[in-house]
Amino acid sequence: VGLPPRMVDPALLKDLKQVDFVGYIVNPKFSRGKPPGQATREVAALRNKRVSLKSDKPDLSAQKAERARKRAEQGEAVLPLRYRRVEIKAQSSVRFEEFDFSYYNRTRFAGLENDLPNCYCNSLLQVLYFLPPFRTAILSHKPEPDAEFCLTCELHFLFRMLLTAHGTPCQATNLLRALKQVRDTAALGLLDGMSAPPGIIIPETKGPKEWALSRKVVSLSRFLLDHIHKESSAGKAGGLPPVLRSGIPQPAPCNEALSRQLEELVGLAYKQRMRCLQGAPAEKTREAR
Repeated sequence: VGLPPRMVDPALLKDLKQVDFVGYIVNPKFSRGKPPGQATREVAALRNKRVSLKSDKPDLSAQKAERARKRAEQGEAVLPLRYRRVEIKAQSSVRFEEFDFSYYNRTRFAGLENDLPNCYCNSLLQVLYFLPPFRTAILSHKPEPDAEFCLTCELHFLFRMLLTAHGTPCQATNLLRALKQVRDTAALGLLDGMSAPPGIIIPETKGPKEWALSRKVVSLSRFLLDHIHKESSAGKAGGLPPVLRSGIPQPAPCNEALSRQLEELVGLAYKQRMRCLQGAPAEKTREAR
């Protein structure tokens, strides 16, 4: 039931005999002296021929190969298989935590799970991880046990997981939890589920949804880099005396070099020149980052 109809080989139609409305053909493989069943097995290939049905579904593999061939003829780069988009068909009976992602990811690169709140941060975290100088600077950071909700330490732990996971998905839960503890996060509207203080209008939430998401990524990138720089330079920024710096978490001496490395990587050097408009000859010039 449900199979295509059988197809009679044209070579057998010449031996067709019909009685009333029933047609039959003598087994061409039959001969006296053969063991029982041998002739049936020999003619099975002819008896089991069926009409080949054309599928209504398009041949996606052929279409992809044709597009790749056209791109190659036009001189465009063809994306390797390991970098192409992979569609994962999840089973309804398997929970997300029990799903085996290693079947679809045979590379040594690990991803971040996107079923958590504020998973829009994953794209930025992946971009920062694949910047070799930035990744080396963060991995050289020594975690400080006395510092509570240190974003640099949490980013160090996340980069270490991505480096040693060998294709297993990771979670940025601890980093997002530490990010929620920073007071400016709610004011900038960087994370969902956090209400801004009364009277503050968040520009990242205005406009179309596509614009709002791109603005949030830009704001998060600027805020994260600036906060990491402040954490690594809290002991020397501003030149405050020790009495006034007592409430500011001081970085370990081995971590103070991180601020200088960030300035070299993402810092913007500028020169500020101040001149009096009333004709005074005095002019001051200051260079900073």
